[in-house]
Amino acid sequence: MKKQWISFVLILSLILSMQITVRGELGDDLGATWETDTFGANITFYHAKQGDYALGEDFIFLSDTYCSGAKNTVGQRELSVKPYIGSSKTGIGSIQYKDDNVWKDISEYNTQVSFRNDVDREFKIVFLKEGTYVLNIAFLSDDHTVFVGCRTRYITIKDGKYSIGFDAPPVQELFVEGYQISAVHEGFQVIAGVEDTVQNQKVKSKGFIFGLTSIGGTTDLGVQEEDMTVDSESYYIYPVEATEEADISFEGTSSSASYYAMTMRFGVCNVSAFTSIYAVRSYVELEDGTYVYSDVYRFSVFDIAKKLYEESMMYTLEAHNYLYEKVLTVVLPSYEEKEYSNQNGVVSPDFYEEGV
Repeated sequence: MKKQWISFVLILSLILSMQITVRGELGDDLGATWETDTFGANITFYHAKQGDYALGEDFIFLSDTYCSGAKNTVGQRELSVKPYIGSSKTGIGSIQYKDDNVWKDISEYNTQVSFRNDVDREFKIVFLKEGTYVLNIAFLSDDHTVFVGCRTRYITIKDGKYSIGFDAPPVQELFVEGYQISAVHEGFQVIAGVEDTVQNQKVKSKGFIFGLTSIGGTTDLGVQEEDMTVDSESYYIYPVEATEEADISFEGTSSSASYYAMTMRFGVCNVSAFTSIYAVRSYVELEDGTYVYSDVYRFSVFDIAKKLYEESMMYTLEAHNYLYEKVLTVVLPSYEEKEYSNQNGVVSPDFYEEGV
């Protein structure tokens, strides 16, 4: 084997399930004439923390007054809330709107809520996962003769912050989705996604490139981003091609991508191993032999375990306790024990620091 400091186990999984979300235009099959809202209608957002957002908190915004393109028409405004990518229930805990100063639940995750064109409405949403969500305001006349698409906003929740924009985020063709820790295989798992085609070519093969950049978080080994390639000769870099057994069924950033995962076994379970800094990126080989790489990310096992444990992101209580007993208290014997609340999820790849 090329390296002695690392060993890998492919994750056996269900047959890859590809889910393609079809996002139809608002107004389809309504029998209405599509019109463009020339002046636009505002969606006023406000949040007490002014840019900060913790998952599970209330996110409140105001949909104000009317769609100007339909200001002389009698009808109702409609607002829909859903993930930009993924199933209609992904990441949304609850949606409520205020009516006569009373908060009322919206029972469905992808429900259009109707209200008169000249009435403001206050909404409250709870987001459970990081990602981008789309909010769309529209107007439909009572007689279905006029339909106006007013405004769309894209809310992105990431790293305790939120941002709001008019434009949909670009779709990545190749990306690292995140990390988990396997208590069964005693190692950290990296999950990546890739579209069917990358740079307009079919994908011939795919895999990961792992690197060791610092021992114990103190001894810098001099690994740079440009060293993280398939043909690297560095002793501290290890490319691994994924087989079909690495394919997993996973609901991630892109509903049109396929996902694969690998687990790096810990081997030695001590402070140095858990605080060493690793690097990872995914790669694909295209039909013409070209290699394309994702961004490079750094992390330590301890930092992944800490985030998974503190946010209760492991899939079972046993796995949650494994982090505490086998990783966290190995590094910090006085680490405070936390109750398990079964949130589940993966750690975002850029939670630590992007780049090498």
